[in-house]
Amino acid sequence: MRLTSVLPITRFRAAIVMNRTRLSSKGQVIIPKEVRDRKRWRPGTELDVVETEEGVLLKSRVYFPPSTLEDAVQAFNYSGPVVPVEQLSIDRITYEESMGGGDDDRA
Repeated sequence: MRLTSVLPITRFRAAIVMNRTRLSSKGQVIIPKEVRDRKRWRPGTELDVVETEEGVLLKSRVYFPPSTLEDAVQAFNYSGPVVPVEQLSIDRITYEESMGGGDDDRA
């Protein structure tokens, strides 16, 4: 079996000379060292395999550390009083007005 692929260069940010590799009898593909070095993929790096119309895309997995609700709240670093959503104003439209109530005397 021969592994070939044609990728439209216009879909990528930068044109990179593409290398050729071969699919082994075990279904393995060797990613060229230059590509692994550029992507900083080391042995053990987990990759997502995504099927596309053009072929197969390998993406390194992005892991986020586990977080809690407290972590998310602290990320906002807000120490003011609690304000109900009904009192928040977004672009001169209050929550109440957006839900069909309230005054409609805006200019």
